[in-house]
Amino acid sequence: DWLALMDFCRDHDLNNPDNLLYVTERLDVDSLFQHTLFEMIIGNTDMTNVRMYRVPGGKWKYLLFDVEASFMSTKETPISWYIKPKTAKRARFQHVHLAALLEVPAMREKFLLMAADMIETRFTWPNVEAHFAPWEQALQDLLPRHAARWRNITMDSWRKDINAVKHYARVRPARVIDHLCKYMKVTQEERARIFGRVETLLEQTNAK
Repeated sequence: DWLALMDFCRDHDLNNPDNLLYVTERLDVDSLFQHTLFEMIIGNTDMTNVRMYRVPGGKWKYLLFDVEASFMSTKETPISWYIKPKTAKRARFQHVHLAALLEVPAMREKFLLMAADMIETRFTWPNVEAHFAPWEQALQDLLPRHAARWRNITMDSWRKDINAVKHYARVRPARVIDHLCKYMKVTQEERARIFGRVETLLEQTNAK
């Protein structure tokens, strides 16, 4: 019934409480919003790997995986694939469910507040670095042996890529706020209220 739910979202106004209830009884909205925001913030452009699932009797949830095509730019992609009218042509991500929900003011507010919270609690540089450093060290210890055998990578090229990822991990969160505000037509007053604190924090923690 995933396709039936998509059709319902496309054909009905979720500002009608009964219609909204129909959707929220079948779709885990927090899962959709969290998945969407995480993909936006890291800038994952490999959108052919979005997966949804549900256990018997449960709600549809989103599964996050295969995110290697991330932290490669500060461009608005993939935000432009997500934030669009529900009648617009699909661009890699099936956006209908999200678009229908974001037409509801309370859901739009919830989405934006979740964006601010996720950036503040997950994507300040000290937090990212704390998760990044152990993996960087582990790979650094293994790569010389890999490079000697396969000769498809050098330590210099790997270090260059690592530094690029770190750069984008630092600067992208602030740019995501810019892009979200543009695509969701966030007013200056809304931006100050919702993102003001985290933008100030990013200036302190994520400066290049």
